[in-house]
Amino acid sequence: MLSWLNPVDAAGRTATRLRVHLHVDAGMARDGAEPSAWAALCRAARRGEQYGRIEVAGVMGHLGCADDPADPCNARARTRFAWALEVARSTGLRPRQRHLAATAATLTDPRSHHTMSRVGAGLVGIDPSRTTPLAPAMTLTAPLVQVRRVRAGTPVGYGHAHRTSRTTYLGLVPLGYADGLPRVASGRAEVLVGGVRRPLVGRISMDQAVVDLGADGVPGVGPGAPVTVFGPGGAGEPTVAEWAAWSGTIEHELVTGIGARVPRRVLAARRLPELAGCSA
Repeated sequence: MLSWLNPVDAAGRTATRLRVHLHVDAGMARDGAEPSAWAALCRAARRGEQYGRIEVAGVMGHLGCADDPADPCNARARTRFAWALEVARSTGLRPRQRHLAATAATLTDPRSHHTMSRVGAGLVGIDPSRTTPLAPAMTLTAPLVQVRRVRAGTPVGYGHAHRTSRTTYLGLVPLGYADGLPRVASGRAEVLVGGVRRPLVGRISMDQAVVDLGADGVPGVGPGAPVTVFGPGGAGEPTVAEWAAWSGTIEHELVTGIGARVPRRVLAARRLPELAGCSA
């Protein structure tokens, strides 16, 4: 175990002086040094500084229950982190940065704020604590590649999990579970087509999904028409939160699961209207 605790050995394999952040396990039993090993890690890191091989730029921890601000494990984690900082200082380390809070604690727990906070999910509009309205920042779209009219009783997709109840129009969306649409959302998910919400029917396939456009279709919608799978919700489209509910998972899994085949386009940030007249 001490092999991974020794930053001096790690730095010795490079001629560059490394800037490192030491991570203490604040109560998740996942990553970070165990409390029993923390002092040894700090002493090894201090030796590395004295040898000129590393600079301890920060000390960090992670909260396991920050999505529930009232959970007592947060107080225990803050206490352990404070202890870890004292141990680090007692070995001669003087880290300039100290960070414990991620998105949820940044929004709800000032006691966990130190010199930095790690806002990850919040950058795409996800608040795990469900306390602060954030604007979703991701939109997933695809064009319809086919539209067909089918009779009542037509089976759709693998296993014929869906049969049409009437004559209707079906559209084919070139996205599936290989692109990040959870298969478990089959039979529940919806998309926005031509300004109208329509259900996905049948099972979501590896790279295809079928949308029921209705008995009369959607006016003006044919092959090439854009389909919004999820977005901010302002135009009536489903949100990532809705997809997460349909899939029985969290929003994080949806946004990180979008596959590499889906092209990314980054749009320039826009100033919010209520801030337009403000300056700093």
